[in-house]
Amino acid sequence: MHKSSNATLGAHSLEAPIDYDLSGSETLYAPPPTDAVPRSTLNIIYRKIDLRILPLLVVANLFYYLDGIGIGNAKLLNIQESLGLSQMEYSWTLSLLYAGYLIFSMPSNIMLKLTSPSLWLGFVVILGGTLCSCMAAVQSPAALLVLRFLLGGTQSGFQAGVIYYFTLWYHQSELPVRFSIFYAATMVAGAVSGLLAFAIGRMDGLANLASWRWLFLLEGLPLVILGLCFLFLPNDPESSRWLDARDKAALVQHHGRPESGEKHTARSISRADIHAALTSPFTYLHSIILFCIVVPLGSISFLMSTVIHDLGFDDIQAQLFTVPPFLVAAVVMLVSCRLLSRTGEHGLHIALSAGIGALGFLLLAFLDSQAGKYAALFLAAIGSYSIIPVNLGWLTSNILNSSQRAVASAFVTALGNVSGILAGQMYRKAEATRYLTSHVCNAGALLVILMVALTFRVVQQRQSRQVGVAGCKK
Repeated sequence: MHKSSNATLGAHSLEAPIDYDLSGSETLYAPPPTDAVPRSTLNIIYRKIDLRILPLLVVANLFYYLDGIGIGNAKLLNIQESLGLSQMEYSWTLSLLYAGYLIFSMPSNIMLKLTSPSLWLGFVVILGGTLCSCMAAVQSPAALLVLRFLLGGTQSGFQAGVIYYFTLWYHQSELPVRFSIFYAATMVAGAVSGLLAFAIGRMDGLANLASWRWLFLLEGLPLVILGLCFLFLPNDPESSRWLDARDKAALVQHHGRPESGEKHTARSISRADIHAALTSPFTYLHSIILFCIVVPLGSISFLMSTVIHDLGFDDIQAQLFTVPPFLVAAVVMLVSCRLLSRTGEHGLHIALSAGIGALGFLLLAFLDSQAGKYAALFLAAIGSYSIIPVNLGWLTSNILNSSQRAVASAFVTALGNVSGILAGQMYRKAEATRYLTSHVCNAGALLVILMVALTFRVVQQRQSRQVGVAGCKK
């Protein structure tokens, strides 16, 4: 991996300058050294890592996502009537989850860097599960709003922390595939959440608890248990007991760590690192992409069952018909990110996905056919969900310094997810059943992503040619 000069995309005269990686003209990733580790050896090592750390991270993300979108299913289980929630208060329960991202994401990743990934992620997951479980005991709208805000804070800390944690284990070319597996859990959660809510609805009155209270309990308690398991995760390859010395040496050689000898898990972070990350243009470009994609994603996650219901299906059918779009989107995302690891075309991949998603929302806005609108939901889901793992892989491969990457990933997570506040205010009853304004807004957000991704790609290509480095991160 090349360590590029500060002449790229905005220079920084700091004690710890931002580490950019703008390489060559044809291939995405820096070419391997002449004594490169054989691919067969790397596959064996990465398979060990995948089996040891991915399952816990994916399952925890699934339950975290269930906790986040559980408020939508709680609505179907009559939480509004039980607590006396107005439509505006309910909309704010959706939005305040994302407000927590803005405040807690960066402090959380700084704490992760100062402590250790296993300890901090374990604490955050346990706290998130506890907060969700506590929602089963709320007696007022105010209590629910506060808990949703705090839950969003822990969720932001978890996601930003996992992004950073992945970069300690995987080469930049491997990250999009792992991010796609991690985020596939959110689509599985979206697919099963309605069915889970339907089953839990049968528990109404059990132990004198309303079904929506059982929903929060059964979605929150597993996170507490999973959080305890995080305490046993290794913090990095160097501290793992199941990688031998040859495996660790091969990873160091393949990852091409900065020549400065920076220890990626050093428990320190300087003000210069924070300043460099927050003044990097990469940080803001990736934040714009995430900001725009969270708007349609938040809409799909919270309100797909509502939109399907308004297409003419009853409640049970609406829950069942939400499953196929989520599952198809998950498969397409996994396959496309696997192809991305070979082609390295981040910008084109994001632009194509954004175009497909925008088309889906525009068809939803203007089609009258029930079957056509349902088919358009597939396009909207496929295009929207495929963008996040690619954007995160692009970000982490553009900023090499470990501490700066921890700050940048947290900042992008915080700023990008703020748009979820807007998503929570969309698809209101006043728009039913066409939802024209919301569909057009989502299409517009995706078209902005398309233009930003293509512009970003062109700028990087030009700068790569100017600095004369071989290999291009397109």
